[in-house]
Amino acid sequence: MSDLSENVTGAWINATAFFGHDPSRIRVQMYVEGDNDVRFWQEAVKPYQRKYEISVVTNKSVDPKGGNGKIVLLSMKGLCRNKVIAVDADFDLILDISPNHKRVRSDPFVVNTTWYSVENVLLQNMGCMSVLESYSEATWDLFLYYLCLMKVDNKIVAKKYRKTLQKYNINKKINSGIFDDFVKSYRKDRGLSQSIEVYKHNSAIYKSVLKQLGCDKKNVWRLTNGHTLWNMVLRLFMIARIRRKKQRTILKSLKSGNLACKSYNKQVDDLLYNCSGITVPAATRFKLDTMFP
Repeated sequence: MSDLSENVTGAWINATAFFGHDPSRIRVQMYVEGDNDVRFWQEAVKPYQRKYEISVVTNKSVDPKGGNGKIVLLSMKGLCRNKVIAVDADFDLILDISPNHKRVRSDPFVVNTTWYSVENVLLQNMGCMSVLESYSEATWDLFLYYLCLMKVDNKIVAKKYRKTLQKYNINKKINSGIFDDFVKSYRKDRGLSQSIEVYKHNSAIYKSVLKQLGCDKKNVWRLTNGHTLWNMVLRLFMIARIRRKKQRTILKSLKSGNLACKSYNKQVDDLLYNCSGITVPAATRFKLDTMFP
């Protein structure tokens, strides 16, 4: 961690309330992982802004020579009620493989998304819950299987999971939001089906963990890698929906097919990151309530 970030202490943040800020409100600096997370956490902390003046920032915006990301934030020193961090839960609430999983779960000055990432929380506002539920049911056995394998090597297994989704064409009939062909396809793989069966006992253990997090066969999309889910499934579904409705306002002056595709991507990405009125997971809201009483 850079010296500059370490010098931004709770006492310094609190003291600056007398310079260009409302001294009647308690100043707080909340560090988040990246630029796309700022708007989400700004929306999440709105209920506390009457008593607190919470500035949501990235580490890089405070220290241009520093870096962003979860690892950088969790290495920060001097956290206190005036200096807090907000991170994606990732698999830290399920698996004990990250060196920082205990801090993510229980540090009084660290709040997490409860669901896998900010993107997962934002997906609930996209108006495609039936697709998310269908995806969850189609990938349930695979998700539990790869969850068992992640204790060996998280990054490699996560990559294999994405490759499996690609191999059996998870987005083959994305326009319909139905994944029956995907399920039939991967279940025909005898080796994969046998491996899933071998890990059934361990899978049952994780089912119990997921249940505690409020997740089951219909909503495990909440704990799936949000970027993978968005890039491989939901973005394509949303683009198909926009095309069907002929909402082409940003495409009128474009002639190239590639440019049009990029514009569609930007359009649906803007919809995803529209954080207005977002409902924060209950456990995340509870933690925020304890941080900002």
